[in-house]
Amino acid sequence: MARCRRLYILGASERLAASATNGTVAIWDMKSMLVQSIEDLASKDSEYLDPIYLLQVHDVCVRCVDWLRSSDPAVVPWIIVTSGYDGHVRYTDLRDPYARIDIKTILGAPMSSICVPWAEGTVYVDIDFGAKMDQLYVESRGLRLFNVKGTIWDFSYSDYQPYLAVAVSDGRVKISNPAFKARRGFGMVQNCVYQLQEADVGDESNTAIQNNCDSIDDEAHQIQESPQEFISKSDGLLGFYGANIAIQR
Repeated sequence: MARCRRLYILGASERLAASATNGTVAIWDMKSMLVQSIEDLASKDSEYLDPIYLLQVHDVCVRCVDWLRSSDPAVVPWIIVTSGYDGHVRYTDLRDPYARIDIKTILGAPMSSICVPWAEGTVYVDIDFGAKMDQLYVESRGLRLFNVKGTIWDFSYSDYQPYLAVAVSDGRVKISNPAFKARRGFGMVQNCVYQLQEADVGDESNTAIQNNCDSIDDEAHQIQESPQEFISKSDGLLGFYGANIAIQR
């Protein structure tokens, strides 16, 4: 029996997607479930609570699932993007679930991935403690958005501003503007907006949370380095987790 790994709800199509540890993704139609009363469900079979789709998208645990949304909220999405412990970041069309597209394969585990509607691309964690954005209609390599000193646990984006935020295992929250680099050709710019500090044992005066960074270090504003420098920071190509794994979500 598999366990649920990640939930994602999409209000536009009233569907709920859940990834499981056995490599499957289940999708429910929430509207048809919520309109039924408890008495109606008790008199019917359990098939009314079963998912409308149950897809085997990976061979191992699915780390993250997201909908490939359009910038138009009226468009109902049919494509999901998933990342698993097999190293694949994959597109799956619900109308043809056996025709999958691998947009990225790495030698580690992509801990998180997300689709950004206004950028028309997918952002995923790369092997060398960084995040890249792939726009499938652009015939080039993915744009590097972040370089961090730990594993990226989660992404978040704004529906109204072209900013993307990441939560890193070293206690930092950073933001970047993908549109700034893609449209103007400038180097990568990332800003630290939050820093989690470790409190000393027995020191009540030391607050564990610091809302603003005291200073932006040398990696806050930097130009893209060489690939050799990126790999040297990864502490091994097969390192699934960063050195600062002690601080988790």
